[in-house]
Amino acid sequence: MTTVSTYSPLARGIETSRRPAARPGFFARIMKRLVAARQAQADREVEAILQRSGGRLTDDVERQLCNAEVARWMRG
Repeated sequence: MTTVSTYSPLARGIETSRRPAARPGFFARIMKRLVAARQAQADREVEAILQRSGGRLTDDVERQLCNAEVARWMRG
């Protein structure tokens, strides 16, 4: 069986030889999980602030959200 490594309109229907997608590295997986954890924490904080305001997004609530974001950024 012949394999084609580049796209060609004549090669339609012919199986191509490609390597399977490489698994992300160890540190890339750790970083992805750290980012996901921080995003989840930020989402929980935003949800808590919005619940305290009764679900209304006012200028004051928006200011609180910005202050919380700056404080989170300063904590690192």
